[in-house]
Amino acid sequence: MSNMDHLQEEVTEEMVQRLGTVNESHCSLTQLERFENSLEKEQESKLHALVENSKSSKVLLQDTELEEEFEDVWSKTLSNFDFRPSETDDITARVTNVLKHNLGRCDLQKHMKKLEVIGKNQASGFQVNDEHFGYRSRLKHMFEDNNRLQRIEAQQVACNVMEEYNQFVADKSSLAADFSDSYIAELLENVEKALKEKSMEIRSAFEVDLKVYLCSAACQDFQKLHDRYAKDSVLLTTITATKSKYMSDFIYKFRKRDQCQRVAQAFTSMVVKPTVLDYIYRPLGMQIVKDIQDKAQQYQSPCSFHQSLMEELVKEDHFESFKEYLLNYDKFRVRKIQETVVAHLSESSNFGIWRQQRLGEIVGKIAATVSQTAEGASGVLSDTKPLLERVCLILEKDGDVDVKARSCLDGPFFSITTEWIALSHV
Repeated sequence: MSNMDHLQEEVTEEMVQRLGTVNESHCSLTQLERFENSLEKEQESKLHALVENSKSSKVLLQDTELEEEFEDVWSKTLSNFDFRPSETDDITARVTNVLKHNLGRCDLQKHMKKLEVIGKNQASGFQVNDEHFGYRSRLKHMFEDNNRLQRIEAQQVACNVMEEYNQFVADKSSLAADFSDSYIAELLENVEKALKEKSMEIRSAFEVDLKVYLCSAACQDFQKLHDRYAKDSVLLTTITATKSKYMSDFIYKFRKRDQCQRVAQAFTSMVVKPTVLDYIYRPLGMQIVKDIQDKAQQYQSPCSFHQSLMEELVKEDHFESFKEYLLNYDKFRVRKIQETVVAHLSESSNFGIWRQQRLGEIVGKIAATVSQTAEGASGVLSDTKPLLERVCLILEKDGDVDVKARSCLDGPFFSITTEWIALSHV
């Protein structure tokens, strides 16, 4: 091969490697964006439910409760996310090497040939046999129903180890992480610990066979885990490292929405509602008086009203009424006015019409004010109080509405931080 051909081959190989790196980087970035979109979707669903529940229950959630809610979102997102399947990468050799090292450390090299069955199909359950007991032990127990009690005890130990193994696999599989050789090392240590806790007259073959059986099972169980995460291991490392940031963002979003909701409810009940009621009912008194005056001449002036009362007393010719008039004129006068107003309102439909008109007016003014406030707000406000004060000012200035309850905005209740940067430095 000429130097030129050799150089061309090297350049080609390097370009292929670089293009592969660029392609993998692009795929990882795309996967990260997909994961964050999926996480955001799950978060929005959870946040909406939490805010609605907070609205109805009025209960303030603690950070620990929100962390648990986020863990639920995180687990659901990971379980539903479509990780890229890895190329064929059998973990049997890795598992076997860990077991070889373990047997060497335990001075059990004579059983190395047993490792040849790792990764192959095996019986559905671990079975104790005569090889697991020494000759003396079998001779000692030969009259105990063919070593039945000894076998039962050993089988129970194996069953307990298997139960621990199943839980171990379940715990590791629930983690958002690829298979690690340390899983097998930890598994083998658990076996050794279980055997030390139970004193039995049993040969080392029992320990080795049990370890081989568990490692064979681990090859199948953890292969699924490896296939799921291997190709996206960089992605998994990235999102796991930033999990705390995602959690903080989740808690912050809930706090902001929940607090804004509480402030909005308080602003509506403490400021908007009194203003609306005042706008509707304050001028209605004068409107009712004017309407009554237009229909009855006796209410045109105090003198004519007094004259009408005297004429009514003479016409009624009732002693108790004269007595009330003479002894408590103010009370008598007010009662007559009230009776007149009640009678007028019961006969007239104008009151309901006026009230609806005033309600429509104030609703329109508030809507226009809110729209104008939103248009005038430039950038991101770091505090809600200036925004609410602006609503009141515009409503008073442009809407000609007296917002007497604006003083409720004084104090810290309506001042909440709405900017993440500000909150993160607290």
